Amino acid sequence: MKVLVTLILLFLLNAACLAQTSIGIIANPNLNLSTIKTSSTVNTDSIKNIKKSDFTLSIGLEFRKQIDRYQAFSVIPTYYQTNLLLVQEDLQLFDVIHPTLDEIRDLSQAALKTAFMHHRFKYAGIQLLYSKAYNSSISNSLNFEFAGGLSYMYLLKQDIRVRTEGFALNDEFIHIVSDSILFEGRKHNAVLNLGSDMNYTIKPNLKLVSGISCNIPLLAVSKNQPKLSIYNLGLKVGLRKIL
Repeated sequence: MKVLVTLILLFLLNAACLAQTSIGIIANPNLNLSTIKTSSTVNTDSIKNIKKSDFTLSIGLEFRKQIDRYQAFSVIPTYYQTNLLLVQEDLQLFDVIHPTLDEIRDLSQAALKTAFMHHRFKYAGIQLLYSKAYNSSISNSLNFEFAGGLSYMYLLKQDIRVRTEGFALNDEFIHIVSDSILFEGRKHNAVLNLGSDMNYTIKPNLKLVSGISCNIPLLAVSKNQPKLSIYNLGLKVGLRKIL
């Protein structure tokens, strides 16, 4: 880890001293798609039947150096979040949705009772990205890039954000659970990053960046059984300033 940080700092120092470097801010609204795998001794059908896709937002600060006119290398410190959403529907009086929360005591029979449980994994990470640009025949201010790289992710925190619909627990509809979490998050992880960008020149030293991205975990998000993997498909939008 210390070696990686040292190399990144040397890259940033070198980039700051050379022409054709830039700094930018990048945001990624992501769709989270999950898979759950387990040994034959653990039954996960009940979890698979209630898991849904979820949405998260990641943000990064991009330090980019042009290798030549068409190739570039970027280092992107990132805040990265990925979620698993479990939805429990048609809940009844005295049902328990999580061991740390009270049982349902809402006597209303009219409302459909549903619990949305967002299992949140929050990371600080470093993304190393290589990209190659292609000119556009549409406009001289526009070009396209294809990119690929790797990210190292360090788990800062994990919790469950529980939102209830049709009933309240202790007069509250939102609860944050930090104990008795089924999926124990892996502290260190690596992610394969793929994407395609469209860069539009607003000013000679300022570009608007938009595109699509795909983040594929190389290791399971959880280190215990069952094994949880979360794939992020998303959009990319940002601004890049040439120094």
